[in-house]
Amino acid sequence: MGNLTVNKFKILLILNQLYYTKFVFSAAYEEADQVSKTNDQLLNFASYQVHAIKTTYDTLGINLSEDLKALSEGKKSVMTLNALDALCVSNKFIGKYSALKLKPGSKISPDV
Repeated sequence: MGNLTVNKFKILLILNQLYYTKFVFSAAYEEADQVSKTNDQLLNFASYQVHAIKTTYDTLGINLSEDLKALSEGKKSVMTLNALDALCVSNKFIGKYSALKLKPGSKISPDV
């Protein structure tokens, strides 16, 4: 396999992982009503996924914003609709749980 093929394979693996974790973050969003070690780790993982996608795109010299624009215009894109949907779901969890952690009196779970 050439480098380009291997690199596209890496992106596909990450995007596929996003699809399957979408259901985890959907459930986590529904239950993100209190600070917990589990939710803290899910927050870390969701943040890692976003970072991994951005880093992979940057490493491969692909502009993530342009790729997302191409997807929105129905043009050829590395990103898939399922992966983008999964990113939106995890982003909703990040927003909801982060806001909960910032509330006055909210306990901060110790690192695991």
